[in-house]
Amino acid sequence: MLSALDNLINDIAIGPENRKVKQYLGKATRNTVYADLAKVLSWQLKRPQFFQETFDKYCIEDQSSHEKYWTEESFRNHVRGAHSAGAISDAAIALLWKSFYFYAYHPFPPDLHHHAKVDFDAFRRAIQLTVSQCDGLLGTRELDWYWRLDAACFRKASFARFFRSIAVPDHGFPEKQQKLDITPSSLSDAMDVLVMVGPQFTHAVPSEPQLGSAARKLFADGPAVAQRDVVRREDISVLIGLLLRLRLQEEKWARSYPFGAVIEAGSARTDLTEVFVDSLTERYNEQDITVQHLSGQADLMPHLLLRFQQLWAVLFQPSGAADVSKLSVDEYELTIIGGAISLFAPPIIVGRAGRQRPYEQDTRLTLEAVQVSPDSQDMTILRLRQILFDNSAAHIVLFTAAADGKNPKTVIGAYLPIKLDVSHILFQLQPSFRLLRWSKRRMLPEDLINSEEKASSEEVVLKEDLELPYWIGAPLERGAGLRVDPRKKTATLTNSMGGCYVEVPVGGKENSEKSWNITIQQARMDIFTASGAEC
Repeated sequence: MLSALDNLINDIAIGPENRKVKQYLGKATRNTVYADLAKVLSWQLKRPQFFQETFDKYCIEDQSSHEKYWTEESFRNHVRGAHSAGAISDAAIALLWKSFYFYAYHPFPPDLHHHAKVDFDAFRRAIQLTVSQCDGLLGTRELDWYWRLDAACFRKASFARFFRSIAVPDHGFPEKQQKLDITPSSLSDAMDVLVMVGPQFTHAVPSEPQLGSAARKLFADGPAVAQRDVVRREDISVLIGLLLRLRLQEEKWARSYPFGAVIEAGSARTDLTEVFVDSLTERYNEQDITVQHLSGQADLMPHLLLRFQQLWAVLFQPSGAADVSKLSVDEYELTIIGGAISLFAPPIIVGRAGRQRPYEQDTRLTLEAVQVSPDSQDMTILRLRQILFDNSAAHIVLFTAAADGKNPKTVIGAYLPIKLDVSHILFQLQPSFRLLRWSKRRMLPEDLINSEEKASSEEVVLKEDLELPYWIGAPLERGAGLRVDPRKKTATLTNSMGGCYVEVPVGGKENSEKSWNITIQQARMDIFTASGAEC
């Protein structure tokens, strides 16, 4: 009796809202979902007239229907208007067009074919999800809170979308079967869009079975949706190469997006590209890597997706970016190293999921060399302490040993943030990638530099014994950290199991070594400041 009464009261209170939600899901088509998604995200599109002009400049108009649309040729002409083949190759343009086409028709992306078209509505959706960084809003209610109340789940879904946008079908399964099957990530993506474009009643959120049923109906009602499950290693290499060569400026356009450029590939190092590709793929011998495996690397490279979105903002920026054709060798080198570190630096907090996101914040990470001592052979604690005394910016310390006949080039280092809510990290960049994150209470940069005699850096300087060995890392965490010996010109990155540093799995695989150390001889020490509000 009481149960029936409760149901009656509930139906009176929110029954009309539930029926409106059910009605929306029952009548939804792919086209209405596309239109509603663009409408929900419309407030995020900065300078809409500029994007309309960009579309019109390179579009093709059908002679009979007068329909305007972009093709891969339109996209190539747009990119070539600002970027040479040395900066962005034809292969890279083809890969980026595949990704753009995927986002244009999200969450029901059709197979990409030679005559694929993107009309202005689809073009605008792709811009919203890439340039405007609205991908992070997918799955929110009222653009404010995730309907599953699991932010990590949606973060992983964003990574999966990123890799699916450049993926290919898995040739291990019949093509016909792939078109019939709906991958879990594709189904989840459709549900996340449906829940945000339907009626936004606080007490009438559609259930997961409701959303799943509606999504399956939409998949069945239209053309086959591309089910891409694997990514070619060569495509990952092309994309990582672009992200490492992306040089961002402090100046912004539309008040949100940094101007930038992609530097010429011929002037950039390719060894770091392969290091990061190996890290993402677990050094797979296979040329195809599953999206599921790659999407699990969000903890290893937390800013990979952000860097990808910054690349799109550069591809569609107005004229006005700085000329990078005359960069010095050192500036090229800094661009590549900064691009690499920006992928795995401590996570940037970009605010809440929805309308309070601070788009005006600086999410760049650019490096500038510090010239307290021009001699990079000066590895003393005095030099390091003098630099860290400036607490206006984060610092990155790199120790490098050049390649010789027996050993490859080796680079190890530390990232020392200035904010107490950001942890320091230790890492190896070459010849392979390792990453150690401090897991305990945050510490000030000057507290992370200590001599082996348990004296602070200030006490060592006062004693004027500047060539004493010292540690970069937690002062009480001996056995893990970065040990520097100025007299011997050596630097050693070491880690022991069970300490206060957490080694992030590379390629999704835990390191089987309980402890390890990497020592480089004849090291040089370079110190950089890291620009960006979140450093």
